[in-house]
Order: sequence, then structure tokens, then C-alpha cells
Amino acid sequence: FYRTKFYRHKSIVSVKLKHFTIGVQDEFEDNDKQLNDSLLSESYRFFDYKAFIESAKESINTWRVYAGQRIDWGTFSVLEKTTVAANLGAEYQYLKNRTHRFNARLNYRELRLESDSVAAFIKPENSLLGRLEYTLNAGRGSINWNVFYEIGSGLDQLREYYYQEVNTGLGVYEWIDLNDNGIKELNEFFVSQNPTLANYI
Repeated sequence: FYRTKFYRHKSIVSVKLKHFTIGVQDEFEDNDKQLNDSLLSESYRFFDYKAFIESAKESINTWRVYAGQRIDWGTFSVLEKTTVAANLGAEYQYLKNRTHRFNARLNYRELRLESDSVAAFIKPENSLLGRLEYTLNAGRGSINWNVFYEIGSGLDQLREYYYQEVNTGLGVYEWIDLNDNGIKELNEFFVSQNPTLANYI
């Protein structure tokens, strides 16, 4: 017996003051899938919320500062809290001059593990991301130039891929021996266009 339960909501509450706006926003999603009263591995849940302060809507140049947190739950026989990510960031847009425009964005993220079940897949990490962007629009639109610079710190996890052979037609990938050496190399597996040849996952 297959059963699914899905719930999602988004909300934002803000108060406009004389020179700026303050507010909070959140997003929640719960997706439970069960087969014979057993929770399936594709079930998940997350809750993302943040508080912010930003320039008034009528401002020509805009800015925003925010802080928030995202909590994720994953399925390891039961739905359990897996990670908590704290975010702190700021954004700025200089739009007053139509010829020269400037955007800046900076975000700091701290990821914390809440379950030993995910320790084999991900590691706790701190990361910093930033982007500067400049746009030139001159000569009544005849000259458009855009340049940006991005920075980032943190570690990207090392990933290893293995392809497991399954019964024909039950897989997603097929092996094509590109160099005719009879060895199954990682760059020789492709998403199969023909389901009868899809015998690897």
C-alpha cells in the first residue's frame, strides 16, 4: 500500500518604516512517502527562515542584510534531523546612474551535522561566497558591457561514482565501449536512450 503526504507553505511578514523595511520570511516543505507503513528513502522535510532589513521599496539604490537558518530532515529508516545551515549575508545595488550600475553580494554559510547517518556523505563546513558585478550601458544602448568577479571559500566534497549492473531494462545507464578495450571506464557510461539497453545504475 503506497501513501504520500505533501505539505508546503511560504510566508513573509514585513513592516515598512520611514527609511527601511524589516521583516521575516520562511519556507517549509514536508514530503512523506510510505510503502506498507515503511518510510521511503525519498521522503524529506526542510524549514528555511530568515530575518531581514532592507531599503525602502521606492529607493533607487537598494540594499538588504539578512540572517537565517535552514534545517533539513532526511530518511534513514525514520525521518531525522540531518543538517542545520546558518546563513548571514548582505546585498547592494547601485542603480541611480543609468550608464553605470553596480551590484554586490556577500554570503557566509556554516553547515552543521545533526545526525551521524549523514556523516558518510557530507562534512560540516564553513563557506564564504561573494560577487561583484558592474554593468555599463552607454551610447543610448549601443554599448553594453558587463563584468563580474566571484570569490568563494570552502571545500567541495570528493565524489566517486560506481556503475552497478542490473537486469536489462531496469537501469538508467548503458555502457558503450568507446575505445574497444573491453574495460568499463567511468567516461563510457551514458544515460540510455533505449530502455532495453539500460542495464546499469
